[in-house]
Amino acid sequence: MTAPDGKWNAPPGVRWSLAGLALLVAGSAATAAVEEGVALGGGRELLAGLPLVVVVAVLTLVQCEPPPRRVPYGWRLVLLGLQAVLTYVLVISLPGSWLGLSGLLAGAALCALPPLPGGVLAGAVAVSGPLLVAAGWVTAPPGGGVAAALQAVVTACAVCTVARLAMVVARVHGAREQAARLAAQRERQRLRRDLHDLVGSSLAAIAVHAESVLRAGPPGEAGAEELRRALVSAVGLARRAHQDVRVLCDPEEDAVPLLDEVHQASRALSRAGVAVRVVAPPGVEAEAAVVECLRAVLREAVANVLQHSRAARCAIVLEAGADGVRLAVHNDGVAPPGGERPRRGTGLVGLRARVGALGGVLGVAADGGTFTVSAAFPGDLTETPRASE
Repeated sequence: MTAPDGKWNAPPGVRWSLAGLALLVAGSAATAAVEEGVALGGGRELLAGLPLVVVVAVLTLVQCEPPPRRVPYGWRLVLLGLQAVLTYVLVISLPGSWLGLSGLLAGAALCALPPLPGGVLAGAVAVSGPLLVAAGWVTAPPGGGVAAALQAVVTACAVCTVARLAMVVARVHGAREQAARLAAQRERQRLRRDLHDLVGSSLAAIAVHAESVLRAGPPGEAGAEELRRALVSAVGLARRAHQDVRVLCDPEEDAVPLLDEVHQASRALSRAGVAVRVVAPPGVEAEAAVVECLRAVLREAVANVLQHSRAARCAIVLEAGADGVRLAVHNDGVAPPGGERPRRGTGLVGLRARVGALGGVLGVAADGGTFTVSAAFPGDLTETPRASE
C-alpha cells in the first residue's frame, strides 16, 4: 500500500473505514463538548477544555491507525498514557463532568493494547465514571454515573469495531498484494526453469555438434557425408528448440511426444560419439504434466552427458506399468578415483523440486563408474506397454 514516491496509497476499503472512524471520534468529542457547553452555559471553562478535547480525539485516531502506518507498541503505550492524563484532567479539574471522553479513552485502550489488557483497562475506564461521581469529584451527568458508564462502553465498542475493520481490510489488501508478488515470482521462476530444461538442452546439443564439426576441420570426400549428417542433426535440434519456445509462449501448442524425445536424445548422443542403448515401450500414456517433466529430466540428463562428462556409453531406460512410469539415464562418464572430476551443471537442483511437486522422486547417483539420473512417478497408466530394445 506504499506508492513508489513513498506516500501511503490506502485501498478504498481502508479509506472508508478511516473516514468512518474519524467521524465517530469527532462526533463523540463534539457530543461531549456540546453537553458540557449546555450544562455550563458556555464560558471560559468550555473554551479551556476545547483544545484538550481536540488533542484527545487526535490521540485516539493515531492509536487506531491500521498498518503500515500503525505506530509501534511502545509509542502506543506512551500515547495512551498521555491520553489518560488529559482525559482525567478534563474530567476532574474543569467544572462539569466531561465523562463523555472516557469512551474515547476506553476505545483507544482496546485498539492500542492486546485483547486481555486492553479489555481490562477499558472496563476500568468505564467503571471510573460512576466511582468519580459517587466520590463527589465529578458533577453527575444527566442520567447519573451509570448512564455515563454505559455511554463509555458503547463509544468504546464502536471505536474499536470500526478501527478493527480498517485493520482487517488493510491486512487483507496487503495479503493480496503479497500473493500477487509471489505469483509473479513463481511465474518468473517457472519460465526460467522451463527455458533451462527445454531450450537450454537443445542449445547445448547444437553447440556440441558444431564443436565436433569445427574439430574435424575442412571435410574431404569421406567426411562430407558425416558433416552433412551433423548439420542435419543440428538443424533438427534448432527446430526442436523453436518448437519448445512456441510451447512456452502458447501452452496449447503440441509438445514433442515423450518417445520422440527419447529417440531425438539417442540421435544427439550418437552424433557426439556416445554409444547409446535405448529401452523404451511402444507407447506411454500419462498425465501431461508428468510427460513434460520427464522430457525435462531426459533433456537435462543428456545435456549433462554432452557437456559435463566424458562418457563413451549411455543407456536410456523408460519403463511404464500399472505402478507408474520411470525414466533412467545411465552413463559411464564418472571420473575414476583421483582423476579430474567433470564439471556438473545446476539444472538437477531445479528438476528435483519440479519432480517432487508432481509427487515423483528424482534420483541422482554415482556407483561403480556409472552416473545415473532417474525420475519415477507413481500412478495408473491407461496402457501397459511391452518393453523393446
